[in-house]
Amino acid sequence: MHYLDFFIDRNIKKINHLYYPKRKYELDFVHFNASEATVETILEQIQRVQVVPLLVTIKGEQGAILDVIPFTNSSDDFNYIRTQLAELSWDSVSVKMVGNLFKLLLLTCGHFKFLNKKAQERVVNFLLSKEWMPSLGSAVAVAAPVDLPSDNQVAELLEEGFLIAPHLIKDHFTIYSLYGLFQGKGELIFRYPAHKKRLLQFINGQIRQIKQQTKQQTKQQTKQQMKQSRGHHRERGEHGERGRLLSDAQKQSLQLNLQLEEVAKPLFQRFLAQVLKNPFHYFLFHKDLYLMDQKSFRTMMNKYVARKNHLFNYPAEHI
Repeated sequence: MHYLDFFIDRNIKKINHLYYPKRKYELDFVHFNASEATVETILEQIQRVQVVPLLVTIKGEQGAILDVIPFTNSSDDFNYIRTQLAELSWDSVSVKMVGNLFKLLLLTCGHFKFLNKKAQERVVNFLLSKEWMPSLGSAVAVAAPVDLPSDNQVAELLEEGFLIAPHLIKDHFTIYSLYGLFQGKGELIFRYPAHKKRLLQFINGQIRQIKQQTKQQTKQQTKQQMKQSRGHHRERGEHGERGRLLSDAQKQSLQLNLQLEEVAKPLFQRFLAQVLKNPFHYFLFHKDLYLMDQKSFRTMMNKYVARKNHLFNYPAEHI
């Protein structure tokens, strides 16, 4: 009966509807077209999910993103979505369930490069007005990083830290390498202890990349200082690591990543500062904590997994 209800809800009438069009059968994602859905239909669908954070993406003609709204089931968020749907000339709306607030922030910031300057400012102001970063769920203990100066703690974590958060699916977790946030990499979904070896391999691999990147940056800074002392200065963003000229596409990609980092980095710094101040369903640690004593790390990991970190009843509760 659950399957029949889902088929009716998704308007699935043929067997090939189960795999086409794309994402029609997914339980954590729903897509609306302006020709088929009204504002009230979309709002009713959003109201079905009581706890899980949602990412609402509003698109115009030819798929241009008009707005991105991180929704956490508050009346203010609901009214804001209603206002935006009424004011914007939208062509489609996508709603995606997200397993934790950090992932919600990550997905929201990932859309910045597709938004114009005005829309970026609107989304950033919307995020800064929220008190949920991060306040969803009851508090649990979180491992603090290695002893670092308080002023530099967040900056160090953003460069060399890891964050583990509950996944949307029960008994699954996601680890994020904070070093790779703005490169679009450094994320692993796992179960514990079933995927313990895979988790440790991921952490070791990311730490190697961090060390390699640090060496490259040091070498590049040394070369740059030597060139400047000789009177040869090259503008940042115009050349690659070895001084090679970049193509127009590479320059554009580099510029977009720099813009994304400039806009999103303060938001992540605020989020991590809140995690350190008010621990919730996250395990935040510096790489040195892992390198110095892996036995203690595994003990802390076991304690973290043993807690009831998952708040959601997915897939029984779906969008």
